[in-house]
Amino acid sequence: MKLNDTVEHEGIVKENTGSIVKVIIHRSSACANCEGKKGCYLSENSNKIIDVTALDSDYRSGEKVKVVLERKLAINALFYAYILPFIVVIITLFLISAMTGDERLAGIISISVLVPYFLILKAFKSKFERKYSFKLERMIH
Repeated sequence: MKLNDTVEHEGIVKENTGSIVKVIIHRSSACANCEGKKGCYLSENSNKIIDVTALDSDYRSGEKVKVVLERKLAINALFYAYILPFIVVIITLFLISAMTGDERLAGIISISVLVPYFLILKAFKSKFERKYSFKLERMIH
C-alpha cells in the first residue's frame, strides 16, 4: 500500500482483553494539516480511546502502536455518516415541500427522516464494524 492509501494515527495501548485492544489516540500536530480532519472523529478532542480487533493478541499496556485505516474505507465511512444523510434530508425537504407547500411540515419531516436512517445504520452496525475496522501495527523503535 502506498503512503497516501491509509489514514494513520499513533497511539498507546491502554488495555488488551484478548481479541480487543483499547488504544489511546493522542491528537498530534499532523491532524492540523490533514485533509480529512473535518470528518475524522479522532481529531475532535485531544484524546480518544478506540477499540481495535487484533488477531495478534500480545500487545502490552503502554506499548506504542500505529492505528491504520484504509483511506478508501475512511472516505466511504464519511459518506454513510455525513454525506448520505445530508442528501436524504435535502431530497426529503424538497419533495415534501413540493407536495404539500408547507415548509414547516417539510422541515420537520426532513429532519425526522434521520431517525430511521440512523436506526438502519445501527441495525447493520456489526456489518459496518467488520468492514470498517482499524488495524494495528507495531511501532519500530
